[in-house]
Parts: sequence; C-alpha cells; structure tokens
Amino acid sequence: MTFGRAMLDHWLLDPEWAYLNHGTVGAPPRRVLERQQALRDEMERQPSRFMLRELNGSHPMPWRTSTRMRERTRRTAGSLVRAPAVAS
Repeated sequence: MTFGRAMLDHWLLDPEWAYLNHGTVGAPPRRVLERQQALRDEMERQPSRFMLRELNGSHPMPWRTSTRMRERTRRTAGSLVRAPAVAS
C-alpha cells in the first residue's frame, strides 16, 4: 500500500500499520506535538506566572502581545471552523 506513505514522516505512527482512525483518537503530526511540548515547557518553567498572568493576559511578559492567549486561541479556532469566538 503506497497511499499516504509520503506523509508518514510527519507522524510518530508505526510505519508497519495503516492507521485510519485520526478522527476519533487521532495522532497529531510531529509539528503539533513539538508545539505542545514547547507550551508545556513554558508552563513548567514558571507555572504560576503562566497560568495566572500569561494565559489570561493580566501581566503578559514583554515578548507577548497584549492579547490574552486564551482569546487569541478562541479566535483562531473559531476562524478554522467558521464559528464565532464566544468568550467563556
């Protein structure tokens, strides 16, 4: 089976198997895993600062914009699925 083999390097999936269940318990691509790990690393360096300040944007670090991380994520996800970004 050759269908999809060119994309296999982008996942950590076992190359001996044809994984067809990305919708239910899908494996994210390597670049998504890398970004997730970068965010976890950032959180673990200063957990309180990240959760209380960075995530909510009350006192963002200089390299962040004034936009709250949570709001930015909501808008991005909303645009991907063509839905309004409703604040919680």
